[in-house]
Parts: sequence; C-alpha cells; structure tokens
Amino acid sequence: TSSATSAAVQAVVRSVAFSNLTLATSQSERTVMWRLKDGRGTSAIARSSQVNVSPAPTLTLPTLAQTYPAGSPGVALVPDALVEVSSSAVNGSVLTVLGTYFGPHDRVIMLSQGTEIGQVSLSGDQVLFGGTPVATVTLPTNSSETLTVRFNSAATSSAIQAVARRVAFRNVALVPGVFERTISWQLVDGLGV
Repeated sequence: TSSATSAAVQAVVRSVAFSNLTLATSQSERTVMWRLKDGRGTSAIARSSQVNVSPAPTLTLPTLAQTYPAGSPGVALVPDALVEVSSSAVNGSVLTVLGTYFGPHDRVIMLSQGTEIGQVSLSGDQVLFGGTPVATVTLPTNSSETLTVRFNSAATSSAIQAVARRVAFRNVALVPGVFERTISWQLVDGLGV
C-alpha cells in the first residue's frame, strides 16, 4: 500500500518462515527465492535463501515390561532403547520420563556405569558420556516428579541413546507394593520437534 514504510516491508520479510507438515520429510536442502517489487513495478535484485531440514527425532522403546527385584538399586527400564536425533538438533534436546505410580516410594532414576568410552555416569546434576559432560539432569525426589535430561552441544545422538538406556526404576520402601507401574517417555529435539 502507499503507506508502507521500509521498516514495515522489512518486518514482513523477516516474518516469513518455512514449515513442512509431512512426517516423512526429505532431508534435502530447500531453496527459497525472494523477489521484491516497489510500487512502481521496479524489482529489487532476486535473492535466495537455503533452508536445511532436520527430521523429527525418534525414540523407540522395544522393551515393553521390566520386573523390579525388591531391594535392588534399580533396574534399567529400556536397556535396548533406540534414539535418532539429527546432529543439527541435538543441542537443547530434552528427554523427559514420568511414571504413574501407586506408591510414594517409587522413583525414576539414572544408573551410572562409569566414565569409559560409551559409558554414562553422573556427577552432581551433570550427565557424562565417556567422561564428557553432555547434559544436566533433574532427578525426581518423589513419585510425582519427572526425570528431565537437557542435552548440551557436546551431546550426540549416541549419547542420548546411551542415557535413555540408563533410565531406571527403583522403589525405596522396605517392602515395595506389588503393582504395575506405567512410565511415559518424551524426546524433543533442540529445534522443538
């Protein structure tokens, strides 16, 4: 319109976004062509922008059930978990695990292995993979809280998978209730997908 200012045009151009709603998205790079004409029909120089597409993360949990031996320090919930996160979307990824419990003594925890290559360990709220800090963890202190792991730029898809495999169940009661528990998992990548 005749009242449009350069700042208004610039704001409109900056608000243009790319979105693809297809689940089976190709990872190939996309090119967006730009052409701007002024009110007299004069074209600005055409520009192109590259858009890199990252696939949605996958979290596959093949193990459907585990048995917890009373008094044990914990049993890994899904020791065969499979994770795939695009390398461009690992930083900022968040894994959350929440249980639906019958007793106040149930916990979702993380089991430490060690600091060798491929092993997961804890140091305070830091999660280490092969001795390298790859995430911070918020461990539940009661049965209604969520275990949350926030991955940093040092994490890889392999590190997220190894961490998921070390999430465990534990009951801190002397005599745990014999009830079925349900555990819910969610993985969101650093792009919010």
